[in-house]
Amino acid sequence: MATISGGDKLEQVLKAIGDNMRVQMNVGILEGATNEDTGEKIAPYAAANEYGTLHIPARPFMRNTVAEHSAQWAQTLGKLVEGQTKNAGGVEKAFNVMGTLMVQDIRDTIEHSVPPPNVAATVAAKRRKGRAKPDQTLVDSGSMQRAIDFEIIKTEAATSFSWWNPLTWFGR
Repeated sequence: MATISGGDKLEQVLKAIGDNMRVQMNVGILEGATNEDTGEKIAPYAAANEYGTLHIPARPFMRNTVAEHSAQWAQTLGKLVEGQTKNAGGVEKAFNVMGTLMVQDIRDTIEHSVPPPNVAATVAAKRRKGRAKPDQTLVDSGSMQRAIDFEIIKTEAATSFSWWNPLTWFGR
């Protein structure tokens, strides 16, 4: 589990929230997300792209987004929950704002193509399908990009953010 960058103040605020309410936010490809064209689950495809396989190079759209934006996310969350530690509605609203921001940041990373470039066979296959941007990595039908979402779960566990845990990025 990676650490939250953003300072001790955020850690103190999250602890105060955790002392009063239990909330978890999952961000990424949520369990049950399916490809709109084929009905297949997106999580295995997303994980293959994130980490790579024998035939697909790693294009770490989740890890790159977390690395680029985690400090900003921590700052923003700290500001959103400041003074809200005992107000469940305010905390939930802050998590909704954060979830929306994080989803957009991940989708933007995908939209801007993550290297390495597609091989010629992939570009040709996308052209045959009539895709508008056959050279663009990570986007074919757009189902994976649209599947990036968040959920807020009120739970008995301590306040947490599962974007730090790669196992929860792609369905549980």
